[in-house]
Amino acid sequence: MLRKAILLLAILMGLWACNNKSSVPGIQHIDFTRDLNNETELMLSDLATDIEYIQLESSKDSYVQYTMDWSLSENYLLIYDYMQQKIFLFTSDGKFLRQISREGKGPGEFNHPDQVKISKDEKTLYVLNWKRLLKFSIEGEHLGTITFEAGPRGIMEYGDDFLLTFKFPGTNNFEGYSFGLFNKQGEFLKKYLPAHTGLVNTNKDLQMRGPYVFQDTISYFTMMYDTVFGLTSEFEPYPRMIFKTLNKPTPFSQRDPRDIPNSGFWIAAFRESATHVYITGNIERQMHPLVYNRKTKELVYVEKKIPNDLDGGMNFWPGRITGNKVYSLVNANTFTYYRENGYFYEGEVKNPDKKIALNKMVDSIDENDNPILVIVTLKE
Repeated sequence: MLRKAILLLAILMGLWACNNKSSVPGIQHIDFTRDLNNETELMLSDLATDIEYIQLESSKDSYVQYTMDWSLSENYLLIYDYMQQKIFLFTSDGKFLRQISREGKGPGEFNHPDQVKISKDEKTLYVLNWKRLLKFSIEGEHLGTITFEAGPRGIMEYGDDFLLTFKFPGTNNFEGYSFGLFNKQGEFLKKYLPAHTGLVNTNKDLQMRGPYVFQDTISYFTMMYDTVFGLTSEFEPYPRMIFKTLNKPTPFSQRDPRDIPNSGFWIAAFRESATHVYITGNIERQMHPLVYNRKTKELVYVEKKIPNDLDGGMNFWPGRITGNKVYSLVNANTFTYYRENGYFYEGEVKNPDKKIALNKMVDSIDENDNPILVIVTLKE
């Protein structure tokens, strides 16, 4: 009887261990050692179904000289111009609405902001300016300012609260912590120190990418490391993606990111969609783009960028991905330069009418035109 009880207990423990191991949400291994030399030709039509261009209204009052940051919602586009120290609000279809605030140090004024953001409900415009978060209505009225003890690097809405990024390469503010959760009155709720704590506390250059939200999960990644972490609702980290590279594996606590560029392959940056991971990697001190197919687990080495065979425009590499849409804000004169210098795709395109429309748009561009919002629709 005792033997049966012990055997049953062992079976139950085994089942628990298996279930517990598989309960790690969303973990995916990407093996670079297997397909690094796969140079299969990849075209934009393999990844996307459509591309469109939205020209922003250009006038003396709306002219954007140099885009430093921008935020897009369903109905609005907010742009921070670094050269002019101005913030412009457009509709998402390109109509100019107004300038927001002005440069200065008084109430409702800014001085070299770090980030601009449109709230999820599209009722509030945020301007992050070092230790201050300025709030404006869509009509441009200053609604108030939240002041933080440390200067955040970035801000995003997380449920009913704010998630602030504090860790900046070479700094150790906010007690060395990377993320802080605050309510919308600016009151501190909780903070989070990344999984590789040994390096954060040594003041080494940790170039963290993120946080960003993918499929309702907050994620972050530190350049030159092999793991993308997700955060649970309780701020507990777990590995979402693990990159198997050609480097010799070493524990986080023993790994100095300054030594990694000298050996093999490392990840510099990436973008995620539901079907693919777009990776910028360093191979023997040369930067190369790669595309990983989540379904087939195939990794494709891209020579430069992905040829645009949809309408014959500029080569594709994803900017900001939201759902199945990729958004990029491109200087208007860049289109003229790329076409004149042979960087438009010259092969057969899937939509000849769109190629004609694109060339007409480029013909009409002059040096005073505003940036163009490019929207690529990815395959589901």
